[in-house]
Amino acid sequence: MFARRALRAAAPAFAAGAAACGATTAWLADEADAGMFVVRPGLSASEYKPLVVGGVRQHTDGTTRVRFVMEEPDLELGAVAAAHLMAKASIDGAEVAGRVAPVSPLTAKGYFELAAAAAGDSAMSKAISSLKTGDVVQFKGPVQGFQVGRNQFKSVGILARGDGIADALQVATKLLSDPRDDTEIRLVYSVRSADQIVLRNHIDALALLHPRFKALIVADEAAPQWTGPTGPLSKPLLASILPPPTEGDSTVILVAGDVDAASGKATKARAAGVLGAMQYSPAQVRSL
Repeated sequence: MFARRALRAAAPAFAAGAAACGATTAWLADEADAGMFVVRPGLSASEYKPLVVGGVRQHTDGTTRVRFVMEEPDLELGAVAAAHLMAKASIDGAEVAGRVAPVSPLTAKGYFELAAAAAGDSAMSKAISSLKTGDVVQFKGPVQGFQVGRNQFKSVGILARGDGIADALQVATKLLSDPRDDTEIRLVYSVRSADQIVLRNHIDALALLHPRFKALIVADEAAPQWTGPTGPLSKPLLASILPPPTEGDSTVILVAGDVDAASGKATKARAAGVLGAMQYSPAQVRSL
C-alpha cells in the first residue's frame, strides 16, 4: 500500500544502531492495516546519491520503464503519494537535471522505477527513455507533495500534463488500491502529441478495474493514429469529466506537471484560466 504516515521516531537504542550503519530509521504505520514497519530510506533529502539502472523494459504502449536499484535490498523511498525526486545525469556528454516522479509503489523495497516516452518534451523524459542497464543516475529526495487521505474528498479531479502523469497516477493508484476508500477520481491527461502518452496501458487497466476511476486523454495535435479529443483544455471539455465546483470542500482539483489550464500549453499551473472560469475556488485547486 502507498498510504503510510510517520508515527514516532525510533527508540533511542535502535536509532543509535541505525546511525552506526549510516541509515536514518523511522517507524511507520500502514493506514490500511495499522501494522508497524521499519523504513530505511535509500536516498538523502540533502545529498545526491548515485544509483545504477538495474533493468529497462519497453512496453507495447510506447512507454520505457527504467528500474533503479538501491544499495541494499531492504532500502526504500519512505514517502507517500504524491512525492518526487530530483535527478541529474550525464547523457551522451550532456548534463541533464530535473524533477522525476516514481511510477512504482513508493514502499517498494530495494528499487524504484521511472517511466518516460522518447518523444517527451522534457530533457529528463528524453534522458530516461535513453538509459540502458548499468547506467548511473544521481538522485536526492524524496520531496513530499500534496497528500490525499482516505475518503478525505468525495471527488478528486486530476489535471496532468506530460511528465506530471506519474504524480497523478501515484495519487490515483493509492486511493484505488485502498478497499476502504470510496473517492471518485477523474483524470484529464494532456499531451502535445499521441506519441508522448506514457503508461497508457496502466491508465486503461485502472479504468477497467475500478468503476470510480475515469480518464480522458487530450492531445494538442491531431494525428492519423489518434482518435481521442484534440486541442486546448477548454471549459466544455473539462466540464465533461471533472467533478463540478459546486461540491465545495468535498472536491479538489489536483494539477500535475507544467499545465496552463487556459491554453494547455507548458506554463506554470495555476487556479486561474479555465478552472477559474468554471468557478473552482483557489482552495479547490492544489498542485502536486
